[in-house]
Amino acid sequence: MSDLIRIHRFEAWTYLGVPDEERVRRQRILISIDLTVKSLKSAALTDEVATTIDYANVCSQVQEVAAERPRKLAETLAEDIAGRLLREYSELRKVEVEIEKFAIPEAASVGVLIERKRSEIRPG
Repeated sequence: MSDLIRIHRFEAWTYLGVPDEERVRRQRILISIDLTVKSLKSAALTDEVATTIDYANVCSQVQEVAAERPRKLAETLAEDIAGRLLREYSELRKVEVEIEKFAIPEAASVGVLIERKRSEIRPG
């Protein structure tokens, strides 16, 4: 059994894109994150943020990772976010990170979705 904390379509700004000219300007992206933990029952019973993962803190960390450096691929950004969160929160069993960007006018958005488990993450 496991529980889930979901952050859906969080707005961040980054330099992202394969062509050099796409990375010249910061662009808006949307990031969705699913954080799988063993249980949220303790948080529910105590009503204390200290007993759960503070999603405001998660969003701050995601913004930091997005702003760290330019990247060509959304895959790289998603991997960097997943790694940071798994290293930061020992209670995480797995994390899913979805990146949406708005690079193709004919599409509402394009993006990637990755899933990483604690056992797959390199020490940082």
